[in-house]
Amino acid sequence: MFGTSDRIKHCLAAAAGILTALVMLVSLPGCFLSDMSADKESYEKGCAYYEDGLYKEAKECFLAANGYSNTEEFLAAIAEYEQYYLDGVDKVSSHEYEQAYEYFRLIPKYENSQEYMDFIDSLAARFAEGVRLYEQGQYLAARSAFVEASGYSNSESYLENIDSMASRYNLAVELMNEGKYIDAITAFESIGAVFEDSDSMAELCRERLLTKPVTPEEYIHNFNEQYPDGSISIGKGNIEGSDFSLTDSRGVRINGNTNKDGNIRLIDFIIPEDLLGELSEHELSEFYAGFIHALNPYAMAMDDLIALLSDGISDGINYGCMFVTVKVFAAERVLEAAMN
Repeated sequence: MFGTSDRIKHCLAAAAGILTALVMLVSLPGCFLSDMSADKESYEKGCAYYEDGLYKEAKECFLAANGYSNTEEFLAAIAEYEQYYLDGVDKVSSHEYEQAYEYFRLIPKYENSQEYMDFIDSLAARFAEGVRLYEQGQYLAARSAFVEASGYSNSESYLENIDSMASRYNLAVELMNEGKYIDAITAFESIGAVFEDSDSMAELCRERLLTKPVTPEEYIHNFNEQYPDGSISIGKGNIEGSDFSLTDSRGVRINGNTNKDGNIRLIDFIIPEDLLGELSEHELSEFYAGFIHALNPYAMAMDDLIALLSDGISDGINYGCMFVTVKVFAAERVLEAAMN
């Protein structure tokens, strides 16, 4: 049995225990409410950032909200936007700029998405400028713009086409410088457009072709081409140094010499009078034309040359780079062509 003093002590101890329990019970909800208030604040900040498109900052707040409200839904959405960014960066790396732009457009404030969009816009502008210049026929200027477009859209296709045109242009110029005017004209025309000065260069080739001299070998080729059936021809003859002597299958002797470039400087066609027989004026013009035309097949059409010769050749005529005259002797005629 407790004494009076023990009972008093026991009651006081019990009362103290009950008081402590009450204090703990009252104070516990206060801590809980404090934590919930911090989570709510983080959540609300996260929502504000999210509305502004600042997804990185929003993510940090939602993670600090400890699952408050629907933070998990927000975090899932942000994860999707983060993937948009990564996909956009991948598209930029593979030069798929238009697709990349569509990703960045959805998240303009995320990381450096806006910088990527500005970069892609600059590429698009250079590409558009390249197309404009290309359509105006300013191909080299267009090429510079397409290079700066760095693979935007189909700029590579434009570059390949321009480089192909440039390659054909350069080949044509090379052929022209070698005096291969027919091949050069073909190369210029194969470009399919006026590339730089290709039209005027082709015209220059045509002009030079009209006065192009020939070597003895080229003359033989040109002459024999006039008679594809081989009924009349010139053999290889004797070509030594600058002098040459040939004979056609009818017995016309052909003598001449060349300049330092190997082109015919002077050529005489010695025609026996009995070979001419009783040729009419037109037939005689055809006879002369065969020899003259081979000097330059491009200077004049054969029919036009025959018509010109029908008007007479006693005073001589200019043909290509040669001046042609006829000298009549008792037993033979000499058709002579000398370089102007």
